[in-house]
Amino acid sequence: MSNYFDREVYDSNFQIQDNQIGYPVFVNGINVYEYNADLIEYDLKPAKISYDAFKKIGKYSYIVNQYKNRDNGIEFSFYVGGATYTEAQLNINKLIRDFQKDAPVVVNVGDSEFEYLCILTDVSISDTKVLHFYKVDISTIAVKRLPLVELKYTTTEIASEIKIYNSGSVESGLLAFWHSTKRGNTIKFAYGQESYTTITVSNANLYNYHVIDGLDGKVLRGSANSPIFDGYVNNFINTDLYQFPVVGPGDNKIKFTQTSGDITELTLRYYPTFLV
Repeated sequence: MSNYFDREVYDSNFQIQDNQIGYPVFVNGINVYEYNADLIEYDLKPAKISYDAFKKIGKYSYIVNQYKNRDNGIEFSFYVGGATYTEAQLNINKLIRDFQKDAPVVVNVGDSEFEYLCILTDVSISDTKVLHFYKVDISTIAVKRLPLVELKYTTTEIASEIKIYNSGSVESGLLAFWHSTKRGNTIKFAYGQESYTTITVSNANLYNYHVIDGLDGKVLRGSANSPIFDGYVNNFINTDLYQFPVVGPGDNKIKFTQTSGDITELTLRYYPTFLV
């Protein structure tokens, strides 16, 4: 371990000089240790519900005015430093910038298989009394989820009902991406648990590929096989969609009706998501 008080010994190449003490933290895929930000601890804050209510006169019942929800959150504490005061300040700013670069950002902590969809809510910076090192506390609200699940199916599998299992504890948005042979003018995509909700895509014979995206809220169509849907166009007008598809916790069913033989490839994507 280098001597932090000796400017001639400690330089910007901290990743060679010092071992990373805390768990790795990745914000949108970037390890914040690149900014000499070392995780001290992180604390999960569960959701909290409060209410405003009063008793009805002469009756054993209540009138509830409103519920107030406090979202789940995570609080991170880092030591952030640099070879000089200026470098330490730059590293602190880079760390904060990464937590607010997008809204929300995806945060992964090295000791957990979960990832957190975070929105920055507060930052506190204090001097550690160690030369050019500061304690940075970052507060967020967050959605807890597992990494993306992607399932692919062939013509034979698509011809019958597809069953998938969502390991999350709450509903998750579902993306469906399929290839059509164009023989059918209408395609009906159905999803559900106990019963089905059906989305009808009309004029389906005009394009090969169709996307019903319950993750980002899009309905698209295109002529090329592109997992990122590059060059696809908006297709809301050719659907009767009134809500985006979801998968509930546990067992779910997927099927195509009416023109199922025309569907040759299907990709499903979702994030298992958790309440706390």
